[in-house]
Amino acid sequence: MSLNPLSQILLVSGDPIFARMLKLELSALGRTVSQTNTLTPEEMDAISSDENSIQLLILDLDVAFVGFERTLLIAQENKIPVMLFGDPNSPAMTPDKMRFYDSDIYRYVFARPFLMNQFLYCAKELLCFKEEDLIRRKSAPAMIMKQHCAADDIRINEDSRQVFYKNDQISFTATEFDLLLILMRHRGSVLSRAQLYESVWKPEGESQSKDSNIVDVYIRYLRAKLDEPYRIKLIETVRGVGYTIRKQ
Repeated sequence: MSLNPLSQILLVSGDPIFARMLKLELSALGRTVSQTNTLTPEEMDAISSDENSIQLLILDLDVAFVGFERTLLIAQENKIPVMLFGDPNSPAMTPDKMRFYDSDIYRYVFARPFLMNQFLYCAKELLCFKEEDLIRRKSAPAMIMKQHCAADDIRINEDSRQVFYKNDQISFTATEFDLLLILMRHRGSVLSRAQLYESVWKPEGESQSKDSNIVDVYIRYLRAKLDEPYRIKLIETVRGVGYTIRKQ
C-alpha cells in the first residue's frame, strides 16, 4: 500500500466512484486524505507505529479484507478512530458483526445509503477526539507515570445503590447496577457471559437462556451511560471470552 506520509485520513474502499466522491467531501474538513483498495493487519501495524500518521480510518465493509477483525483491534489498541460503512444486507452487517463493531466507543457504523452531512459530522467529531489525545500525549511529563484508570473515578454505594463518576451521579436500572457491581467487584478479572448471566439474571429464574445476548445488550446500556458520555474506556470486550474492567 502506498500511503502519503502527510495523510491524516485513510479511506479503504474498492468502489472507485464512491471513494472519489467521499474523498472529495472529506477534504472539505481541511485534512489530507489517502485512498487504497485494501488494508492488512501488517499494514495497520506499520501505520500505527507513527502516532502522527493517521487520525481517522474509514473502511468499506464490502471490501474483502484479510484479517479484518485484527486490523480493527490494532486500531483500537492505538486509539485510532474508525468509521465503517457498507451495504446493510451484506454478510459484514450481521448482528454478530455489529456487536463487534460496537465494542469500541471510537467507532461509527453507517449503512449505505447514508446522509453525507451526518457522516462528515461524525468524522469531524472523531478527528477532534484524536487531536485532543495527541495533545495530551505531547504535553505529558517525560517520565513514565502510572496510567490513570477510569474505574478509579467510579464510586458505588451498595447500600443506597448509587453510582458516581467523579462528581456526577448516574442513574441506573436495578439490573444495570447489579451488572456494573459484579464487574467492579471482579475488577482485573475477565468474566464470561455465562458467569455474568449466572450472577445477575439466574436469581430471577430460568426464563432466560444462557445463550441469550441479554448480557451484550446490558453491557451496551452501561457503555451508553458511562463510556460514551464521559469518553472513557471502562468496560473492555475480551473476544471469545467476555468482559472486564481492567486494573492499571
